[in-house]
Amino acid sequence: MTAVQFTPFQSQVSPQLWHQLSKLKIDVLRLSSDSVPVIATYAPGRTVVDRESGKEIGLGCIFNVGGEGLTKETFQ
Repeated sequence: MTAVQFTPFQSQVSPQLWHQLSKLKIDVLRLSSDSVPVIATYAPGRTVVDRESGKEIGLGCIFNVGGEGLTKETFQ
């Protein structure tokens, strides 16, 4: 049986998320310190073959939070 292994991931936060969050904080939430639900995506890692050596190179998993991470329900 194969042992379970942890795969490190990279995180990416797009500038659009910060723009949407600041708009939400200024226009809707104001001084409220309530939590805000955010939607993110997770993509598993993949491998590519190096053209020169022919070896497989593993690319890490990606955790991405984009501008669409704040849903319409958040603004209501």
